[in-house]
Amino acid sequence: MLEFDASQIQAVQALNELSFVERVRLELLRDQPELGAQPDLAQRMLRALRVAQQWGVDDKLMGEFIRLEAAAPGFHEQPAVKAWITRPGRSASQRFADYLCLVRWRGRAQGANKE
Repeated sequence: MLEFDASQIQAVQALNELSFVERVRLELLRDQPELGAQPDLAQRMLRALRVAQQWGVDDKLMGEFIRLEAAAPGFHEQPAVKAWITRPGRSASQRFADYLCLVRWRGRAQGANKE
């Protein structure tokens, strides 16, 4: 049986993160090619992934978290967003899911007002 030391495990985790971010980035570019004009997109998405991990966002919401970073650069750096998601009482995943619902609702409302 193979045994890995801490640095090897860390290297594998970093590779998995990069691979995940790249898959999500390619999906986004397929659906929204205009995002390809952002040269720092992959780096921003990777930073957002690490923030989400640090905050305790569940794996099942990681894709949504980094997609939102692509659409709204630096959203997670806003003090109100950070305070809400990291606030005690509910999990970061629950709070992020609530935030995502609010963002989508506002997007639909703004879209309806334009028509």
